[in-house]
Amino acid sequence: DKGVARIIDALKRQEKIMIFGDYDVDGVTSSYCIYTFITKFLWYKNISVMYPNRLQDGYGLKNKHLDEMKKKDINLIITVDNWITSVNEAEYAKEIGLDLVITDHHHALEKVPQAIAVINPQVSPNYAFKGLAGVGVAFKLINALLSKSKFINEKRKQIFNYFLPIVAIGTVADIVPLVGENRVIVKRGLEIINKNPELMPKSLAGFLAALNIKDKVDTYHIGFVIGPRINAWGRIESPYDSLRILLCETDDQLQYIEKIENINTERRRLQDKAF
Repeated sequence: DKGVARIIDALKRQEKIMIFGDYDVDGVTSSYCIYTFITKFLWYKNISVMYPNRLQDGYGLKNKHLDEMKKKDINLIITVDNWITSVNEAEYAKEIGLDLVITDHHHALEKVPQAIAVINPQVSPNYAFKGLAGVGVAFKLINALLSKSKFINEKRKQIFNYFLPIVAIGTVADIVPLVGENRVIVKRGLEIINKNPELMPKSLAGFLAALNIKDKVDTYHIGFVIGPRINAWGRIESPYDSLRILLCETDDQLQYIEKIENINTERRRLQDKAF
């Protein structure tokens, strides 16, 4: 509730929002979901996405990222799939006047970071299912925002279904247990991909068409065809183009898909060399 209230307040005040995600499939799909929900369905454009550089920065948000955000006059940071262990960085964010809403699914340290809200089943004693991926937690935040919206039920259902295939991909690719809520998310997400593709993002339909998957899409295709391609960019270059593939609904998407094929081929070559 605190996280939702702070985000709604930021929208009303026209504040600058930054989504900070991890560079893997879970982080990219998580950031895609929150960014798209706020821009496409809440019609709010004063929001952007930032990722760390795997080689230069390592994992997670660092003080230098916070300094960069401060220079850009960011007011609110929403983290996805990271930050539950960033206790010192959270204190620094508070010192320089940046508000934090942390969404994550990893285990916390002994101390939980100070933030406006920490949304994470691992540190929520009243939330029974602990197995959500980062994208599952981001999806929960979207649903909480939806519950406060003025959309009619039919529109809420449309938005809910729109994101499910992306949430299913992030869930499978992050190798969380396919039980409980995760199983339902993946089952329903795959049903939409295979039986009702008109309900999902056009960008995802274009991406899947380019991959030329002959059979029904299942968890194998997510784990060994779709996921590795989204992941490859964050491993070798920058995850921003992986995000662009999911955001782009025009013919421009093809250039990103071609690039991702080349990056994934290079990733496989390096992997074979390592073995």
